[in-house]
Amino acid sequence: MKKTIIIASTICTLLLAACEKTTFINQNNSYHAPVNGTLTVDSTALTLNGMITSIDSFAITTNLNWNIAVTPTGTTWLGIKSYATSTGNKVIVSALSSNNADTARTATITITAYGDTAIKPVTIVVTQLPYTINNPNAQNCDSTPYRIGTTLVFSLAQGGNSKETFTTDTVINGITYYGTKISTGNGRQYVYYAVDSAGNNWEMLPQIGDYPASNMIYCKQNQAVGNSWSDTFPSISQPSTVSYVYTHQVLQTGLKFSIGGITYTNGTQVQESLYAINNGVSSLVSTTTRTFQCGLGVVQTIEYGTVYSTLAGYTY
Repeated sequence: MKKTIIIASTICTLLLAACEKTTFINQNNSYHAPVNGTLTVDSTALTLNGMITSIDSFAITTNLNWNIAVTPTGTTWLGIKSYATSTGNKVIVSALSSNNADTARTATITITAYGDTAIKPVTIVVTQLPYTINNPNAQNCDSTPYRIGTTLVFSLAQGGNSKETFTTDTVINGITYYGTKISTGNGRQYVYYAVDSAGNNWEMLPQIGDYPASNMIYCKQNQAVGNSWSDTFPSISQPSTVSYVYTHQVLQTGLKFSIGGITYTNGTQVQESLYAINNGVSSLVSTTTRTFQCGLGVVQTIEYGTVYSTLAGYTY
C-alpha cells in the first residue's frame, strides 16, 4: 500500500508563521509541487438597465476549481449562466424581471476558488437601474439586437409550441442582420427575423405561391404612434399588373401589459396590412398585429383577428 509522508507542514508551523503551502513526498521520492493558484475577474461592477432581459457579462481567469454564489440569498431578478471559452470562463448576467421600483437594486456575485488557501474569493456587484419610459410616444421596437444563442418558445393557437433559436449573423443584399432566426412552421419555410445595425426589426420571407420573396422592416426604431411605412413587391405570375404592398403602422407605444402570464412594461404594437394592387385597384388581403417588448422582440402575433402565437419563455 502506498504511503505519503508529509515532511514540510510541521517545519512551516514551527519556523515560518507565513508558510501556507505544503510539500508532499511519496515513497518513490517524487514531489507534488504546491499549487500556485490564480483567480481574477475582468470587472468588479456591472450595471443593467431597468428592463427585463438587460444583459452584461464578465470573464473569470483561474487555474483552480471554482463556484459562484449570489447574495442576498433568494435573489430572483438576476440570472446567471457560465460557459468555458478558449481563454477562460465567461459569465452572462441578465435581468429576469424589470425593476419597477423608484430606486436601483443590487446583488453581489461571489466567486470562490478551491485548491489554494491563499486565494481569496472575489466579488462582482450587479446593479439594475429603475425602469423608466422617457418618451412614451417614441419607443423602440428593440433596445438591443437579438443575440446568437437566444431561444424563444412560442405557444401556438392550434396547440403545441414553436421553438426558435437565433443562430448566426447574416449579410443579405449588403445589410448585416444580427442574430438571425430561422422558422420552419406553418408552411413558412426559412423565415428570417433579425435586427439591423440601426435597431430596426426585419422580416425576410421566401416565395410563397404568388407572393415573391420579400425583405421588409416590420418594426422601426423610435417611431411615434400613427407613423407608417410601406414595402412593395411585384407579383410572381403577373409582375406587370399585380403587386403586393405591406404597410406597417405603429398603433401603441409605452405599453404595460401581461401576456401568457408574463408582465411586460415597455411594449410597442405594430399593425401589418397586406394589400394586392391589381391594375391600380387595391384590396386588403390580410392584417397582422404584433406586440413587441423593448429589448426582447415579438411577444404576441395576432392574425385575422385571432391570437396566433404568444411568447411562452426564453433563454440566453
